[in-house]
Amino acid sequence: MEELFYIALIGGIGYWLYRAGKRTGSRKGYNVVRRHGRRRKRQD
Repeated sequence: MEELFYIALIGGIGYWLYRAGKRTGSRKGYNVVRRHGRRRKRQD
């Protein structure tokens, strides 16, 4: 039962990251977050 839970957890995190990356345009959004980490966090 525990294995199933971990698979679901990892899958959910991966899906969330995929969605977040698509929304910002992954590479572009990543660069912006690195440069202005604090400023960007409040918007989300």
